[in-house]
Formats: sequence, structure tokens, C-alpha cells
Amino acid sequence: RIAEQLGVATAFDQEFNKKLIASLGKADTQDVMIDLAYKKAERHMRSNERMALAGLMVLGGWLEGLYVSTEMLFSKKDDPKAKGLYMEVWNYASAHQHVRKLLNEYKDNADYKALNEAFTAAEAVLDNVAHNNNFGPKDIEVLRTAVMALHAKVVK
Repeated sequence: RIAEQLGVATAFDQEFNKKLIASLGKADTQDVMIDLAYKKAERHMRSNERMALAGLMVLGGWLEGLYVSTEMLFSKKDDPKAKGLYMEVWNYASAHQHVRKLLNEYKDNADYKALNEAFTAAEAVLDNVAHNNNFGPKDIEVLRTAVMALHAKVVK
């Protein structure tokens, strides 16, 4: 629905959706597919000079990536094989500074104002994770709570 409202539904056609569903549980495959869809949608947005909407797509992609990665990690937080997931979540959390810049760039836009309010509530937690070189199982619960709250405010 969001893709349709933004006019980029072609990036998320039925074939893409089938492949994405088939890739559930395969994080690497999902990352590649989401990246391809994002790039296709971004090209469409840039070609139509709809940069504010393209920015919303970036923010949405970041939030969904953080949300999904955090949920995957939470279910495996004590698994020694989850080191890669910890790094992925840490990378998303570390990107919060870029999210802040984007929110500030379009601060007069009504959609960005709403996102800014929701993001601000989670920003301190994201910053703590980004500056924590020992991010591990004891930290994931606090991050998960903040990410779930942010996600719930944005995705209605």
C-alpha cells in the first residue's frame, strides 16, 4: 500500500513479493532483494524530482531493515552464530546520524515532522548502541523495545 501511495508499486510487483516470501529466513537473499527494489524505486523517485518522497523511502527502508534485523537477532540473541546479526543491527543503529540529517533536511515537511517526533524518542538508545563496541545480548532488549515503539508509531 505504501509503495502504491508513493507511486513506486512497480518496484514491488507480485513476482518480487513471491521471491521475497520464498527468501524468508535467508537474510542475505532478502537484503539483496530489498536493495534492488529500493534502488528501482529510488530511480523512479529521482527521475520524477520527488526527493522528499525518496527520502521517506530511505527512512522507511532503514526502519524496516532495523526492525527485521532486531527481531531476528532477538530470537537468536544467545546463539554464538549470531555475530553477523549483531553487526548488522549495530550498522543500522550507527546509521541513525544519517537518518537525523535527512529528517532535519526536510524538517518543514509534515510527514518528516511526524517521523522526527517518533525518531527522537528512540534516538538516545540508537546512539548508545552505535557507540557500544561490546553490543551484545544484554543490550538487545532495550534496543528492541525502542525499535518496536518507533516502528509502531511509523507503520500504522
